Amino acid sequence: MLKGWEADADDDRDGDTISVLEPNWNAFEVWRRCRPVMVSTMTAVLTSGIEATEIEAVCRAVGVPFDTDLLDKVHHASAVADRLRNTK
Repeated sequence: MLKGWEADADDDRDGDTISVLEPNWNAFEVWRRCRPVMVSTMTAVLTSGIEATEIEAVCRAVGVPFDTDLLDKVHHASAVADRLRNTK
């Protein structure tokens, strides 16, 4: 799993920087280039993760090997980001 990616909204006061550990760098680079799936409801528009085909396409585009470990890391990062986005 990812080390050091449990995000806390209070950690970053300016909202522009996050810390990423070296073993997670490829997953972070792939995650930030992927588009999340948006779901609209009667009360809000929510994000609901990233499709595996989107992750695979981004991996090919940036030259990162696609494997299940990377897939797990990107999905975990997406879940953390979704929790932060969907609570605003």
